[in-house]
Amino acid sequence: MRQFAELMTKLVAAHHAVYRDERESFEETLRRLSYDRLIPKEAADIFHALRKAGNTAVHEVKGNHATALTALKFAWSLGIWFHRTYGRDTAFSAGAFVPPPEPVDATAALREEIEALRHKVAETEDAARRARREAEEHARAREAIEERLKREAEERATWEALAQEVEAEKAAIAEKLAALQATAEAAPRMELVTLVELSSAPLSGKRDPGGGKGAVNVGVKLCKIPV
Repeated sequence: MRQFAELMTKLVAAHHAVYRDERESFEETLRRLSYDRLIPKEAADIFHALRKAGNTAVHEVKGNHATALTALKFAWSLGIWFHRTYGRDTAFSAGAFVPPPEPVDATAALREEIEALRHKVAETEDAARRARREAEEHARAREAIEERLKREAEERATWEALAQEVEAEKAAIAEKLAALQATAEAAPRMELVTLVELSSAPLSGKRDPGGGKGAVNVGVKLCKIPV
């Protein structure tokens, strides 16, 4: 969720012709957008919440299902706001948020069954059969170790390939951001002013009856999420 929010701030900056480069941190970009009032306060608060939740998960290895669900709903709300504002689709309706199902421990019953079978085998087999069984288990363990080493080697190769793909994607994103920045810099000033007005609209998602030309608020009204 943190990477999603960070990429979105860079896209917003590029749309407003204020994107710098990859050396600028997520927090620095977000603070500039807030200071220049290019994004509404409610959106900035959600960006900061996702940034802090991501930092806690990575650096302190903390988090639970409720925290993840809250971050997911925040990201969902930001996605709707971004599409309405920068996709110029102010009438877009995403419908109600549908949370993912609760996580289920599918191995608990299997572990209990395995433990019961182990006790039964230990009670019925004699010493000779037990020794033979142990020898067979050692042989299987050696085979398992070899398989595990082989699998780990394959996984390392896969992760290395994925890392190369990620770097290629980052380069493509940087190129796209630079193109957006250049397009925004070349755009007439009035068009940028109009974009600022759209991005600074409240997130209520309701039509403004006094808008004159049928202006539409492009945000999303966030509700309190039960944890």
